[in-house]
This record gives sequence, C-alpha cells and structure tokens, in this order.
Amino acid sequence: MKLKQIEKHMWVFEALIDKDIDQQFDEALEYLSQGSLLASELTLTKLLSEYPQHIDAWVHLGLVYEYSGRKMESYLALREAHRIGLAAFSTTFNWDKDLLEWGFIENRPFLRACFNLALHLADTPMAVEAEQIFTRLVKISPNDNQGARYLLLKRFLETGNKLKLQWLDTKYPEDHSPEFLYGKVLFALMQQDMDRAKATFFEAKAAFPLVARELKKKRHPKPAEFEEGYITVGGKDQALGRFLNLLCFLDQAIFKQMFKLGNSRNFMPLNILMFELLKNLSFISIKRKN
Repeated sequence: MKLKQIEKHMWVFEALIDKDIDQQFDEALEYLSQGSLLASELTLTKLLSEYPQHIDAWVHLGLVYEYSGRKMESYLALREAHRIGLAAFSTTFNWDKDLLEWGFIENRPFLRACFNLALHLADTPMAVEAEQIFTRLVKISPNDNQGARYLLLKRFLETGNKLKLQWLDTKYPEDHSPEFLYGKVLFALMQQDMDRAKATFFEAKAAFPLVARELKKKRHPKPAEFEEGYITVGGKDQALGRFLNLLCFLDQAIFKQMFKLGNSRNFMPLNILMFELLKNLSFISIKRKN
C-alpha cells in the first residue's frame, strides 16, 4: 500500500491487488447488497487472511459488523482500515494544503475508512476525534462527495463553536442544502443577529418551502406518493425526507445548549421550538397546522 504524489499538492493511493482478490471483494459486496451478512463476513475475512492491507475489505467488514449489531467489532475493523491508510502517508504530506481527491477511485477506500470511522465515533465520548477526522476529510477532499461537512455543521452547532461555523460557511459558500440554509438561521440566532436570521430564513424558505411547511406541523405523516428509497424532486416526499434529516441533524440537544429564548422557556421538540422561534421573530404569520 503506497501513496504517491502525482503533482504539487495532489496525491493518489497506489494499491497492488490481483484479480482474484478483486473477485472475492466483489462477491462480498454482492452478498452484502443482498442482505446476506454471514456470507459477506466469511468472504471478507477470507480475503483479509490473504491480503490484510485491503482497506475497503476492512471498511465493509466494519459495516457488516455494524449491521449485525456488533459495535465493538465494527469499531475495531474501521480503526484498522484507518490505520492501514494512515501508514501509507509520507511525512511530507501537508494535511492543510495537500489533496486526496474522491475523483481518483484509488483514494476512495481510505476516504470511506475515514468517514465511517468518524461516523461511528460521532455520538460517543470520542466525538472530538470524529470532528478531527471529518475536518481532515473536508480539507484533503474539499468537494466532499461523502457529506462530511454536514456532520461538522451538526457538531459545531452542538458545541456552539462560532469560529468553526464561520470557517465552514466560508469554505462552502455555494452550499444551498436545507441543512446549511436552515443551519445559517440558527447560526444567526446564536449571534443574536435578528436581521440576518430573518434574511437567511426567507432564503431557506424560498429554496425549500415544503420543508418550512413541515417545520410548522405537529405531526409528519408520510405523503401518499412516499416510496422508501425514492424521492420526487420538489415533491412532498422530498420535503418530508429533508425534514426528517433536519430533525436528526438539528436535534433537541442543539437547542438545549444554544437557543433558550429567555430563562422561563421550557425546552420543546424541534419542530415546535422552531415554529415558536419563527413566530416570535415575526418571520411568519400563519397558524400551526396539525
């Protein structure tokens, strides 16, 4: 396992894997896609006995363990994948300037190892390490095909780190996802900048009006056109999916830390609290829907 520099600040993994190993790995992925966890596990462990440096095999073995409810084994497999990848780095690699782009297929196993290890650690006492790994990811792979920036946004909102929120916003000025747009509303409220909060809310509402409508509801039944695994762009099913992402993304813990509206306010579930925030700030003047 080697990492080579192909031009200034651009690096690519160079892995020497034979066709038999590739075939075994493809079989393991096929078993996994079919839900055959045991068959996938056996295939991956056999592969790793022959080629223990196969980062992607460790990553997917970690996923098999995760899906099987074996958290510790999942952690150890993902940690090993991450360790193998890091061992390939030259001491001259600059984590603040050099790139390991997703566009090079050879880089994806290590990038997957980083993302999945950080994801595993994010809601544990090791959340600080998860933040460090996600931060490294958006630096070395700034296109962020994996979505590490959204986990960083959640983390920075949870910890109330205004400087890091500003850094992330500056790094992705063209991100117009619901997470970033509604996250900017909350960031403005953190800074007690009501004018900017109002402006960013209207921007978010204009871009994703059905998501805003979902935020005003008490209940969120699945629309008739909702089909698991599919969305209609601009439809109610997409709005519900985005809302549910926001619900997980901007959960009650965030508001507990950052959005007390006066000492007497009790904490409420996200959609109710968001509605009250918007109502009190005169962003909207409509009745809450059931």
